[in-house]
Amino acid sequence: MALWPHFFALDSLSEINVSRNFGFLQSGTDVRGMIATSDKIMQMIALVNWTRHSKIREENYGDLEAKSDFDEVEKRRKHQTSDIDMLNEFLQLHKATPDKVSIQEISAAIFINLMAGHDVLAITLRAVFYYLARTPAAAAKLREELQAISPEPPRGMPLPYSVLAECRYLDAVIHEALRIHPNAGMILERVVHAQGAEIDGYYIPGGTIVGVNAWLVNFDSKVFGEDVDAFRPERWLEADGDRLGEMKRTLFSFGAGPRGCIGRNLAMIQIVKLIGTFYRSFEARWAESSQDWTVHGSWITTQTGMDMYITEIGVKA
Repeated sequence: MALWPHFFALDSLSEINVSRNFGFLQSGTDVRGMIATSDKIMQMIALVNWTRHSKIREENYGDLEAKSDFDEVEKRRKHQTSDIDMLNEFLQLHKATPDKVSIQEISAAIFINLMAGHDVLAITLRAVFYYLARTPAAAAKLREELQAISPEPPRGMPLPYSVLAECRYLDAVIHEALRIHPNAGMILERVVHAQGAEIDGYYIPGGTIVGVNAWLVNFDSKVFGEDVDAFRPERWLEADGDRLGEMKRTLFSFGAGPRGCIGRNLAMIQIVKLIGTFYRSFEARWAESSQDWTVHGSWITTQTGMDMYITEIGVKA
């Protein structure tokens, strides 16, 4: 089960951006070894500096994918389509304002959209599957909410995001998974401006690298309650308006401020759609009750060892 969320992440991002997919879900394999290579790169980031990382990426992975994305942009320019995707939106912007949006910038944007978010999206999806399998009562409560949705969509069609976004327990489950298993394992670095800054009463000289680790922020008992080590979606429903606002502001899984994750909204749509559709009709349980996952903590917190049985349970009439 550890690989399938990653397959979904890459194929869905490709569909959204260029109306095609890599073929991960269809083949059930790591196409071109992209996931394995990406995992190695994320491990290298934790060990070497950014300059060396950039060189490694260019030689082994990024250059090939960037060329593929550039070719896709050029192909679309020559043979226009009516596809509703981000590439066509970017090309329309270029057509309207070529001096502001260049073809090179569009190619870079498509590359970033495809490659920058698939790892962390897969990590969050795994966290949802893991903690719901470990907390059957929460899974049952989520399924009850999802199966109560009406009217029924056409068979084989997922529920629209506008409907799933109104499911409060689904929203609580996702926020709790984001909280209890942040996808970044290291601090998100920032450099103090030249004039220096005062942070929490301490003067920090200009040029100093500072950062916050989400694994500390997301487990702040003053914000999230004394039971921060427990997966308990109800905390997001029990909090009143002010407390809930503080919890959502403190949640650091997407970073924060002007350098926060620009793909946050898209990622949330993907998570809501997949988890809402899956748990409405399927159950995921551990193949072995004594089994536990393995988490590799480096730049990102990738999980492996999630053998599960998937059972279709149908939708209540």
